[in-house]
Amino acid sequence: MRNQLSEQEHEEFLLLMSLALDDFLDEAEQQQFALYQERHPILAAEWQDWQAMHQRLNATPHAVPAPDFVDRFELRLLQQERRRRLWQGVWIGLATFCLWFTATAGLVSVGTYLFVNQSSFVSSVAKNIILFFASLATWFDSLLLALNTFASTPQAMGLGAGYLVLTMGMLVGWFFYLRRSTQLIDVQSA
Repeated sequence: MRNQLSEQEHEEFLLLMSLALDDFLDEAEQQQFALYQERHPILAAEWQDWQAMHQRLNATPHAVPAPDFVDRFELRLLQQERRRRLWQGVWIGLATFCLWFTATAGLVSVGTYLFVNQSSFVSSVAKNIILFFASLATWFDSLLLALNTFASTPQAMGLGAGYLVLTMGMLVGWFFYLRRSTQLIDVQSA
């Protein structure tokens, strides 16, 4: 009998059957569903089979978790996450401690070796470091003196005043531009 039924009609019957099992058919759909069953006995038999299966499924007791199942499950997840973070922190702390320990041991070893065996080298390195910072301070003082000398000339004062006036003009212009461009516009609907 299914050979006389088109694929589209069979799909429509399956859809109507699903809605009928859930009691969602309206009047027109109910009539169409009954018409399919009258015309095609194989569809009526299929409907009977599905109704029997639906009744068996509804008769089966539903598995319901304990009332506090979700709370206990969330608590276990939270405890597991805390445990994972704790172990992660322990491993990071242990790795950091090992790195600091090896770096400190290496520096102490190199320092001891240089102090014991290479005292002339250490003294020349210390002397060069002191000379470097002394020459850096001298260069910095010379630069400050040159800048102070240049700043005291009338040309530099005029240049600074011009720059100040130009900067203030730009800031005032920018302020007015922002104020004008961010004002609300009244739009009258026609």
